[in-house]
Amino acid sequence: MLNILTATLRESIADPRHALRLVMKNPYDWPTVMLIGITSVTISVLATQTAVFVTVGGSREVVDMPTFLTANPLAMGAFYTTIYVISIVLATRVGRAFGGTASDLEAASAMTLLQVLAMCVNVAEAGLLIFAPSLALLLTLGALFWLFYVSAVFIDEVHGFDNMLAVMGGIVVTVFGCIICVGLGLAFLSALF
Repeated sequence: MLNILTATLRESIADPRHALRLVMKNPYDWPTVMLIGITSVTISVLATQTAVFVTVGGSREVVDMPTFLTANPLAMGAFYTTIYVISIVLATRVGRAFGGTASDLEAASAMTLLQVLAMCVNVAEAGLLIFAPSLALLLTLGALFWLFYVSAVFIDEVHGFDNMLAVMGGIVVTVFGCIICVGLGLAFLSALF
């Protein structure tokens, strides 16, 4: 399984659409997909926490991240896991709302492959943050655009859409909608308490 995953990761750098087709041709079952996703989330948290600890000598206040995430690895793990689960749900439900044909397992497999790619980027960023901080920023900016492109390719492919720009627009609108909903929810909670 590790050889297949490694080959898929290499392929997704050059041709993400073909890499997803390889995953869809030999699909994993639900427990395997979730195990791969949670393992990649765990590795991302460990890489980020290690980089934060090494670069600032244990003083988490100087890092340009929210303190609630850097102060506790469990909080960061919960945050990353929430983002992972929400991406699966949104990729499935929003895609179907616009005529997509992906099953729950297909959408989860696509978003899990995206999470594994993000984990690889996160580990590379953590290494660069330790050894070459200025290059870490360049990698972060490049990875942001690349991961956005790959997520659009994966959603386009898994749902059978034929307009990549519409998928990219749908991702942007969905993300902004989620940000507005979270902001309104937090404002409502702060008014209550």
